Amino acid sequence: MRAKINEILSAVDWETWLYKSELATVPLDFSTDMSNEAVTLALEYISLGGQSSPVDKDTYHKFDSNLKTIFHSTLVENQSKITIAILTCIDKDFDVTADPNPEVKQRWLPAGLNVNYQDVFE
Repeated sequence: MRAKINEILSAVDWETWLYKSELATVPLDFSTDMSNEAVTLALEYISLGGQSSPVDKDTYHKFDSNLKTIFHSTLVENQSKITIAILTCIDKDFDVTADPNPEVKQRWLPAGLNVNYQDVFE
């Protein structure tokens, strides 16, 4: 891990990055194993089409607020593939409609409204 970090740092043109108004010469990657799990879980729900839940669905309960946001943002980014069946399955598994987290609500409610998921209208 340390070798990879050193490799990335040595590839940066520090003079340009610090003293010119340009983006970093090396694309920054802020993903983590857990954020990748959040994305993967959301994509699994989409691929199953609401017919069943992913085997690893319980990882959602390990997610903090930020990871739940990544999960729900992934759903929003794939809005064209979201159906009422998918949202119903996710809501059944995690009771998202009742989640008090405003970051989750900010993504969940519009996703539900877009497909006319009646539970979010209440």
